[in-house]
Amino acid sequence: MHGKDAAVKPKVTQTVEAVAESVSAEFPDTLQEILLLTHQDENKKRNIERQKICETVESDFFCGSLSDDKTNVLLTGDSFGLDGVNAMVAGYPDVNLILDVHGGCPLVPDVTQVSHARKACPELNVERYEGAEKILPKVDAVVISIKTTRERIPGAQDTVTWFADRGARVIVLGNPPMFRGRKLPEVIREHGRLAGLNEYASKWLANAGAVEDEMEAYVVAQGAEYFRRRDHICPGGGVCQILVDGIYPITMDNAHQSYAAAADFGEHLAEIRPDLFASE
Repeated sequence: MHGKDAAVKPKVTQTVEAVAESVSAEFPDTLQEILLLTHQDENKKRNIERQKICETVESDFFCGSLSDDKTNVLLTGDSFGLDGVNAMVAGYPDVNLILDVHGGCPLVPDVTQVSHARKACPELNVERYEGAEKILPKVDAVVISIKTTRERIPGAQDTVTWFADRGARVIVLGNPPMFRGRKLPEVIREHGRLAGLNEYASKWLANAGAVEDEMEAYVVAQGAEYFRRRDHICPGGGVCQILVDGIYPITMDNAHQSYAAAADFGEHLAEIRPDLFASE
C-alpha cells in the first residue's frame, strides 16, 4: 500500500503544478489568481458559517437552537439556501439563525411536482413542515432561499402561502444570476482577460426576469417581502459585476453564489434595510 501511495502522490502534485504553470504562462497576474481558485476550496468556504450553526443540532433536519434573547430567524432552502445563510450572517450577524437547508430538496408542499435531486425529499419535507409548525410560534421571521424556475413557481408560491397563513413574517430572496449551461470559471478562462469581462460573461446569463417579476408580485400580495439578488449584481437586469472585490467570481459553477458574492449581497441588504429584523 505504501509503495502504491508513493507512486500516486507525485502524479497528483505534478498535475497541480502543471495547471499552475500553464495558468501562469498564459494569463496576467490577477487573472492567474482568479483561475487558480478551485470549486472544492470555495465549497469549503461556503460551508463554514453553516457548520458553525450546525454544531447545535435541533433535530434531524434543523440546525441551530432557539434563543430567548435574540431575534430568531428560520432560514429554509435547497442548495441556494446556503447562499442565504452566508448573506444573513454577513449582513445581520446578531440574528439567531435556525437552518432548514437541504441541497436538492426545495421545501414545497408537493415536491413530486417539481424537479429535485434528493430521492427522499418527499418524506423529508413532511418532517420539515411538521418541525416548522412546531417552532413557528417562537420564530420572528422566515427567510426563504430556494432556486425558482418557471416550473417551480407554483411550489415556491405555495411555500410562501403556507408560512404566511400561519402568521409568519416572510422574507424571500430571489435568484442570483444564473448562467446558461456554462460554468463561470470556464467563461472567464475563455475570455482570457479582465478588460470587457463583465460584458462578455453577461452574454451567457439566463433571462429569468419574468420569473422574478411573477414571484415578486405574488410574494408582495401575500404581505411578504422580496429581495432580488440578481439586481444587486446586475443593475437593471443588464451587465453583471462578475468579480467581487476585483478577484472573487460571483459563482464557481453556473448559479450558486460564492461566499464573497453572498456576503456582499448580505452587506448590501443590511445597508438598505438595517431594520429588516427589527421588532415591530
